[in-house]
Amino acid sequence: MKVCLLSQIEADLVPVGEPMHEIRSWAYVLGGDARGFGSVISKPDLLGGYDVILVELTANAYTVPPFVRQHAPDAILVGLVEGGLEQVPSNPPWEQLAFIECIRTLDLLGVLVEDALPYYRLLAGEDRRVQWLGIPYPKGWTDTVPKPPADAKVTVIELGSTLQDGRNGLPSILLLGRIRKRHPHVRGRAYGSSLAELAPLHRLDPTLELCVRRSWREYYRHHVDAYAMLSFDPRRTWGRLVLDCASALVPYVGSDATHCGRRVGVLTCDPYDVEAAFRHVCRLLDDPGLYAAVVRRQYERLEAYGEEASRGRFWRALELADAL
Repeated sequence: MKVCLLSQIEADLVPVGEPMHEIRSWAYVLGGDARGFGSVISKPDLLGGYDVILVELTANAYTVPPFVRQHAPDAILVGLVEGGLEQVPSNPPWEQLAFIECIRTLDLLGVLVEDALPYYRLLAGEDRRVQWLGIPYPKGWTDTVPKPPADAKVTVIELGSTLQDGRNGLPSILLLGRIRKRHPHVRGRAYGSSLAELAPLHRLDPTLELCVRRSWREYYRHHVDAYAMLSFDPRRTWGRLVLDCASALVPYVGSDATHCGRRVGVLTCDPYDVEAAFRHVCRLLDDPGLYAAVVRRQYERLEAYGEEASRGRFWRALELADAL
């Protein structure tokens, strides 16, 4: 079957030939194309050759599924919901109503956060047409990137989502200061949009390594040399950081609020339980055997999100929705 994913991209990717780690990875894993909303709205005949059309359901895209249904009536129409459990009710009521009307035009609503299934099934009004898809991970590519062994790494702990709103990032710097009192050789690494944006963090820890945010593949090649990841993100989202850690053989320490935090993470805790996170990091630093066991277990759990498992889950979801 020929597949296309519609999203907010500016330039069409026909086909999506490069691995990525975001919702558009569904197009990559399914061997399909990705097109921008603007492309198909200005040229609806582009939709004619596809058997399955996926739509990334951001708030500005609720009119896209009815448009696709009009111009490609025979295609299987799938909506993808990337955000966390709080995404829909945080929108204005009129926008929630538009979303409900939108998803009731779909053959399948694919939900990336499994906990959200009952909620989205209520909105859709029909259980079978709402299925958990998860996020496909480009494990085939990440497996090719060399990873240094743990004993060859500089002890740098990445601080996840340090300056992003609502992600509880700054406490990770403060906790790192406590860790360094016991292990003075440990350093932290923070990412942001610019060095100027990051510079004030040196007021909390002058030793921080400050890094400008980069493309996912460039970031990943840098990420593999980290000793561990510390993240207190409290959002109930799908949780990209945990999958990157699992594939890079980097222990993830912190929030179990995300779907992947619970399913893939090993040393996880409540996103506000800094004492538990402190103990986890210190145990890693004190016990090489624990470090090895954690990265092995994370990697094993990652298999459920690899390309083959994800493709199987996608086609089973279409069968369960009676869309095939």
